[in-house]
Amino acid sequence: MKEIECKKKQLKDVFKAWYSVPAYQRHYVWEDDNINDLLCDFADNYIERKDDEYFLGSYIIQKKDDCFDLLDGQQRFLP
Repeated sequence: MKEIECKKKQLKDVFKAWYSVPAYQRHYVWEDDNINDLLCDFADNYIERKDDEYFLGSYIIQKKDDCFDLLDGQQRFLP
């Protein structure tokens, strides 16, 4: 039986692993405005509430050999 795990991670720790997007996932659709909005939200949150947690959203991964398949959350995850 496969185990499902849920936990909070710091953004810097998320990018310590290698991720791939399986071919059956939809294509990346965010445009520059979406990416800029996300980055501005990061900056605003840091300026106004730097000691608070920031909820980026969830993503779902599946460990496969030495990397992880990104199953959900691609749009926020790959800018």
